[in-house]
Amino acid sequence: MKKSHKKQLLNIAFVVLLAGLTFLMLFLSSDELNMESLTSFFADCNLWLIAAAVGCMLLYIVMEAASLHIILYRFGHRPRLSASLAYSASDVYYSAITPSATGGQPASAFYMIRDGVSGGTACFALVFNLLAYTASLLTIGTVVLALNFPLFLSFSIWVKLFIIAGFVAQLSLLFLFIACIRHPGAVLRLGNFLITVLVRIRIIRKEEKWRGKLDRMVKKYRGCYECFQHQRGLFWQVFLCNVLQRASLIFVSALVCFSATDCSLWDMFVMQTFAMIGYNSIPLPGGSGAYEFLYINIYEKAFGSDFILIAMMVTRVISYYLSMLLSGLYTALYHVLAPNRRKEAASPADTQAPAAVAQEVTSTETEGDSNEKA
Repeated sequence: MKKSHKKQLLNIAFVVLLAGLTFLMLFLSSDELNMESLTSFFADCNLWLIAAAVGCMLLYIVMEAASLHIILYRFGHRPRLSASLAYSASDVYYSAITPSATGGQPASAFYMIRDGVSGGTACFALVFNLLAYTASLLTIGTVVLALNFPLFLSFSIWVKLFIIAGFVAQLSLLFLFIACIRHPGAVLRLGNFLITVLVRIRIIRKEEKWRGKLDRMVKKYRGCYECFQHQRGLFWQVFLCNVLQRASLIFVSALVCFSATDCSLWDMFVMQTFAMIGYNSIPLPGGSGAYEFLYINIYEKAFGSDFILIAMMVTRVISYYLSMLLSGLYTALYHVLAPNRRKEAASPADTQAPAAVAQEVTSTETEGDSNEKA
């Protein structure tokens, strides 16, 4: 078995183990959570709204595909809709099975490059989409926080800390992007200093490898900004797609709760937004553990414990596990059935991607060769 296959199987096994332990603890610690209560929930709820929740989960994948499709189209590529959907599905799948969603973008870049997209354009598309993705979560979160600050103050100290950590994590990504653009020299000096310290206290090894990663990261973001200066209108199109993507995922939980109660859909949207911001700060696949903790402690403001546990399980299955399963199946089918167009001539518009960006993804492309059958 190839090393890439083994790593992927280990990641999946880790996700399954986390899910199993989490749900087992919930079942053992709660008398209200059992098969009878689950059967009763589905018997009493509006199944059309459950179907709508599944539709929102699918829309989450489709909106990322739309965002990447728009970016690639602007740079002269004409990807098929099935290909754009594969770029999104591979991102969703590998993000779901890797800590801190680290595997999503490399997987998506691999399929873009295999389809003939230049390394520079693939890197720019993913970084640009990540910027809009982060900005959309901060925008939705800030609006929800501003309109519901008393609700935030009513949460326990641990819930507040998780939510604050989520905001800090997203703001840090934006700050890093801006710092690489405006002050690349300062970022390199600070980053190299931290690497030196971490090497001396033996937290990390392979010093040159980490310095190389830092240098490529700064060049990548700096180079993407050069593209951004010529594509300002593109950001707002991509930002809108990402706002809709984030909102569709939030609505999964809102619709699940709405299907079984007469609750306010807006109140459910607000609560799920707080939960989503909080678990985004946890470097575990899907924020396992943190998600369940936040969901229970946030939704207790509106529901009893028996309903919360059931709604949480249904929401989690739809938004995470079913999403992972479907996106994984689509990625596998695309990998096997789609022809390899890597050697086709690149579009002339690829020259818009700066050399620094292209150099960054060249390493990704090379690494992708060894994982082509992953």
